[in-house]
Amino acid sequence: MKLFTQLILYIGISLSIAKAGDGPTFPAAIARLPRGNRFAVALRSARKIAIVEMDAGRIERFWRVDFEPISLASVDDEETLGVGGNDGEFALLDRDGVVVHRLQAGRGPTRIVDAPPSLIAVAARWSEDVALVDRARGTIVRRIPLGFPSGAMTRTIDPADDRLWIADAFGSKIAQIHTKASSAAIEPRMIVYDPGAVNIRGMAVTPDGRELLIAHMHQYGQVPITSSNIDWGLVISSKLSFVPIEAFGAGSHDGSRPLAHRRLTLDGSRHGAADPSAIAIGVDGKIVLIACRGAHRVLRIDRTLGAAAADSSLLPVGDSQKIEEIEVGDGPIAIALDRTGETAITVDSAADRLTVLRVRDGGVLKTIRVGPENPRLTPRDRGERLFHDGRLALDRWMSCASCHIDGHTNGLNFDTLGDRAYSDAKNTPSLLGVSSTHPYSWTGRFDSIEEQIAHSIATTLRGRGDDDATVADLAAYVRGLARAPSRRTADDPLVERGRLAFESRRCSTCHEAPLYTKDEVFNVGMADFNGVKRFNPPSLRGVSRSAPYFHDGRAKTLKDALKIHHPGRNKSEDLDEIEAFLESL
Repeated sequence: MKLFTQLILYIGISLSIAKAGDGPTFPAAIARLPRGNRFAVALRSARKIAIVEMDAGRIERFWRVDFEPISLASVDDEETLGVGGNDGEFALLDRDGVVVHRLQAGRGPTRIVDAPPSLIAVAARWSEDVALVDRARGTIVRRIPLGFPSGAMTRTIDPADDRLWIADAFGSKIAQIHTKASSAAIEPRMIVYDPGAVNIRGMAVTPDGRELLIAHMHQYGQVPITSSNIDWGLVISSKLSFVPIEAFGAGSHDGSRPLAHRRLTLDGSRHGAADPSAIAIGVDGKIVLIACRGAHRVLRIDRTLGAAAADSSLLPVGDSQKIEEIEVGDGPIAIALDRTGETAITVDSAADRLTVLRVRDGGVLKTIRVGPENPRLTPRDRGERLFHDGRLALDRWMSCASCHIDGHTNGLNFDTLGDRAYSDAKNTPSLLGVSSTHPYSWTGRFDSIEEQIAHSIATTLRGRGDDDATVADLAAYVRGLARAPSRRTADDPLVERGRLAFESRRCSTCHEAPLYTKDEVFNVGMADFNGVKRFNPPSLRGVSRSAPYFHDGRAKTLKDALKIHHPGRNKSEDLDEIEAFLESL
């Protein structure tokens, strides 16, 4: 009877997934299962896990979860599957898809990594820590503070090695963590990888355990965003960096120096590699596959084609002129190898499908649909796809998300024409919660989000001509971006004192409740290079998450911003209290 019920359920779900006109599933992650050539695929918007039999090229069944799954980890030989959600959720599912454990790990998009022999590392972005979860009991046994929003995670292949690495979701920091350490006194080992390296989305350790490979983007300098500077890779470029594991060292690290590394440029002449998002490494370490979400391609790198490394025990990095480009479905966000290492599978997030490739030559073997053939897309669905689409830009060098990662900010300054002139780079503002903070741009020159978007497509992305439908869909997506959560609760005693100090210092002149902004521009006493003195005050809602501050990013912390904005006019205790109040917004 149970088998009959499961069969009927499978047929019903299969029909509902395949039916034209249903909404998109937005597949987000993939994990290889221990038995057979089978994989689990997270279908974010459908709130399901698809179990896919790759040899047959079909979906075996679906497991439902009560949240939006965005990360997966196959955690043991019994087909136990860890699932991370879009807002701090974590669940452990058995081989039948039954939820064994369920907990709330924190706030924000949640990444997970198996941590043998008995733990799972769970990192929810805005909680800025890593929770170590006991697999058997489903309880958090330890939290390790990070000090930055968590992003990509990976660990060594060797089960006896307890190290894992986690990257800053928006910046350039990487932390090394020992999951077996009994004390957090020196953990995590904070490393400033490279101040110009951002968008760290893919990380993987080589099969020999010698190197950490990091896929990211990189800014050379604050040059004017012209077509020629984009195509020369001077504005922002995609990179693959090779960091020797020994560079992390055995002791604590204060982050005062960048890690030793080698680097390969992924962009080619007149073809960008926007938004490298995931890495898969062949079984012998010689072939590296990189899924580029914005460019809709997989890059195949043969490391043996490069010049010999100074350390003869390490493979070369490869040859940037001999990188193979493989067109796959739109928005490849994840990639995994089968058990033999001969086949790779990409998760094409904007196409609701998987693409199966041969590793040895990059040949496309087949595609497997995990969503409807012709999904019913809302304006916001279309906008999300466009926001991550490098085809909006010149030669696929970047997308909207390259600067506004997940709608937030990479913290860098770019010399755009948003202020009508070159020569004065402006800090990238967060778009989280921006819908109600009219007017737009640092100088407040745009009356609507649509005007701002149309201008950015034309003068920053420098790509295809925009149309009203494209702009409207992007605006629908941006308007739906929720603001970042506060760092501090409103019942903290410092917060109320900070609110009173905020009001007594007349900060509300420019930052008026409830959004703590105004539809005006103000002279804040900080002229830019071109003599512009009047700026649009950004909303202070979620401000504790949007460092650096001011139009040129001169203030690295909130405390720095308070000192700069009113030098000598606040007592130190006032600064602490106002900072606490701002952290509660």
